[in-house]
Amino acid sequence: MKLLEATEVGGTAGDRTPFSLIFRTAEEEPLMQRIYRVAHRKLGTMDLFLVPIGTDKEGMRYEAVFT
Repeated sequence: MKLLEATEVGGTAGDRTPFSLIFRTAEEEPLMQRIYRVAHRKLGTMDLFLVPIGTDKEGMRYEAVFT
């Protein structure tokens, strides 16, 4: 899974700014919308709620929103 973009999604929520992350996988068969445990070698392991948002020429795209 590769991170494609990070985008602010509106105003602030207290002292935080909501944002969304868009990822892509090369698989054509989409993952189901649910929470997945993901690992990054520098950031460690975390749970993300991923939503499939469609395909592009390179694979399936997913979104995770942080509020």
